[in-house]
Amino acid sequence: VNDSALTRRDGTIIGNMQATDFVDNYGSDNNIVFSTRFILYYGNEDSSNLKECDVMENYTGEESKEEFIVKRLIEGPDEKGYNRIFPKDVKLISVMTTDNICYVNFDSNFLTEQIVGSPELAIYSIVNSLSGLNEIHKVQISINGDAMLEYHNNISLSEPFIRNLDLIESEEDTTKLKLDN
Repeated sequence: VNDSALTRRDGTIIGNMQATDFVDNYGSDNNIVFSTRFILYYGNEDSSNLKECDVMENYTGEESKEEFIVKRLIEGPDEKGYNRIFPKDVKLISVMTTDNICYVNFDSNFLTEQIVGSPELAIYSIVNSLSGLNEIHKVQISINGDAMLEYHNNISLSEPFIRNLDLIESEEDTTKLKLDN
């Protein structure tokens, strides 16, 4: 690896590997299901901020975690106290991660369909949810493969986005909302 011997965490060299050292489950009929925890960001009750939703899902691995997360954001939340941001007509074309950047490609409905909340909430719902995966540091959004567009006429998609924690509802915000009601 990078012109160095592959080593274990303790520094010992692994050495030559055999075919039996690998698990190949490609195309098998085994339906392996993993119980996986995802942190997704949906709109809060009044869609003024993002609200963290801790979700335990049975994940089969048939699709990438990135694809699973984006599709779940489009489907919307199951729990009360959260609002969906994206209309169901938005379609994910592709998603892939390379060099710690997740490339998310939507169809044109992403630009034209009415969202709930601000355009920033929509963008950072995706970015913050995907950035919860260790291997993702930035998210590049494109429409039909084109990133040289503006989202809702005010957010340029030309550069990758990084996580924005300022849009996430804090416990203090939730407590204040309950006291005001």
